[in-house]
Amino acid sequence: MGSRSEGDGRTAGGSYLDLSDYFCTPTECDPVIGNTLVYRDTSHITEVWSAKFGGVFGEEAEKILH
Repeated sequence: MGSRSEGDGRTAGGSYLDLSDYFCTPTECDPVIGNTLVYRDTSHITEVWSAKFGGVFGEEAEKILH
């Protein structure tokens, strides 16, 4: 799947949160996890996956914000 490099956000003073370990194995990113469609295109996740994944995203975001 399409991804940005870590430097993209940091150049503008932002932080980088790599969540690929939650979506991908070392060799591939499955389009379906369980019975849930993960990606709606090559670089965006579906609303359903976002809702299921939201708690994890929030926890990881808190780690870099504090």
